Amino acid sequence: MKKSKTLPILMASLTASLAVITASAANGQSGMNMPGMKMSEGAGPAAKVGHTTGNVIAIDASHFRITIAHHRVAALGWPAKTMTFQAKPRQLRGIKPGEQVDFEFSLHGSVAVIRRIRSIS
Repeated sequence: MKKSKTLPILMASLTASLAVITASAANGQSGMNMPGMKMSEGAGPAAKVGHTTGNVIAIDASHFRITIAHHRVAALGWPAKTMTFQAKPRQLRGIKPGEQVDFEFSLHGSVAVIRRIRSIS
């Protein structure tokens, strides 16, 4: 009986794919230093929405992220914290570190995504 070379190649491809997916998921949550915050346990159809203001600390345009030292988010019971949000490239245009912003975001599991953002400084 001949040994098939397809199975080892398939297993190697699957292992590599899982490594990429795992690294991508971990990278998407980097900068999420939010001790003491109440977080939802999973992304459901009705994401929680928060609104607040804050100071832009950094922008990572290549990964579509913005770090904001934000004020309290009453709707979610969050204290003032510094955290990183996912954003669309168009949302980051014209925003610079050091600016004050007013923004709304939705929470999908432990990932916060900017819905609306505007400079107020």
